[in-house]
Amino acid sequence: MSPKITAMMREAFNEFKVISLDFDDNKNKNITDALEGESIVQSSIDLMRRQAAGFTRKGLQILNELASAYISEKPLGCKVVSSAVLSLVLAQIAANKWATVKSIEDQQISEFDSAIYEWFIEQEEERTHYVPCIISAWPIEKFTVGPVQFYPLEQLPVEKFGLSRQEVWPSVGPRSEMAEILIGRGLFHLAETYHASTIAQVTIRGREKKKSELDADLAIDVAIGIIQILMPPQKFSQAARATSRSAPILRATLSYGKDGPKSGFVNRQPGRDILPGDFEELLCIQTDRLNSMSGRLENFLSGIGGMPTLDAAWCNATFWYHEAVAEPLDTVAIAKFETAMEVLFRTENKKGSERRIVEGLQSLLGLSPDIELPGKEFSPRQLAASFVRARSQVLHGTWPTLHTELPQTQAKIGIKEAQGTAAALLMAFSIKLDEYVSAGNKEDTTDAFLYWCRSQLLRTTSNPA
Repeated sequence: MSPKITAMMREAFNEFKVISLDFDDNKNKNITDALEGESIVQSSIDLMRRQAAGFTRKGLQILNELASAYISEKPLGCKVVSSAVLSLVLAQIAANKWATVKSIEDQQISEFDSAIYEWFIEQEEERTHYVPCIISAWPIEKFTVGPVQFYPLEQLPVEKFGLSRQEVWPSVGPRSEMAEILIGRGLFHLAETYHASTIAQVTIRGREKKKSELDADLAIDVAIGIIQILMPPQKFSQAARATSRSAPILRATLSYGKDGPKSGFVNRQPGRDILPGDFEELLCIQTDRLNSMSGRLENFLSGIGGMPTLDAAWCNATFWYHEAVAEPLDTVAIAKFETAMEVLFRTENKKGSERRIVEGLQSLLGLSPDIELPGKEFSPRQLAASFVRARSQVLHGTWPTLHTELPQTQAKIGIKEAQGTAAALLMAFSIKLDEYVSAGNKEDTTDAFLYWCRSQLLRTTSNPA
């Protein structure tokens, strides 16, 4: 325990108050009045002792700083818990440990620290999450993307929850009451409502409950992003968690104009316009790419990969790609695709973004910056400049966001080019990073990685096989 943490603990104690709940009826006081009177904004009530204990607003600020300090001292601490949640845990520990003491001595500090240490130990458990997803309009076979398993809803391992398959899927009659409580009213209802016939299963270790749920969701989002990178453009744009913010799968329209009433119905289920079985075949023929990108997600989630910075950049960029493909507005979508490229190369400003994208196109895809692309009327440098300009114009309000199309000045380089470029860079980045690690490189920076990629490219072109 550092002196900084000890000092903050003493400061927090000074903002910790205990008040009696034995009110005089003639004073017409209540708990709320009592807490407000002592400026307590976070409290724990002990009905047995008829007292409340808690912190002032300043005390909560100190607890938040204390939480951040503990997280920074713990290996992978930021993956275990957020500072906001840990500060509430610290408040509860304080209420249990400090409610009966008048001053904070070395013993109280040691006991408090031990309680926090034990809490972190308790978070080492594994939690397996089961999330309904909208993946394909057609039944699909079980497949894996890194730490995430996808399989049909009817393959849910209900036995783990003490249920028999007959209880959950009875041949006649309703589900058992226990099956309805555990699965029917929640998971199955959600799946049926959103046409989410696929379960994503992911096991998260070493996180508190809320962080575990969040990381499971994000891992699934990145896994779906990987699927979308591998699949033909537009075919799986609506693939998503049933629990995420996504466009509706089914859309009904009704209007009235000079031609009278008009109605329509659209089914946007992902993969609807490909043949059954094509999804599995497309994954199979891209096994190397799938394995490489799956490894990025596995490394990021476990925190044990040799390139945590580059793995994190890739996963964050893939999340933005996943967000972009589902975006109905071209203006917002192109800003998100460009953000995916920025995040991938860890750029810091507009000028740096353009330079990094050009550098990435050259280092990863072998595209010379100023040579016109085959069949196009623009070079990679013009392509990058267009993406960066589009994002800037949209986010700064120069171009109206609420517009279905990009301005005519952007017509030559639009959504199709943005999606294709982002997907190509994400695939190449992952495969080249595997080669970078296999070659024995240790430096976990974008500069070092892209420099190595360029040197390999020059070596190949100067010594053709």
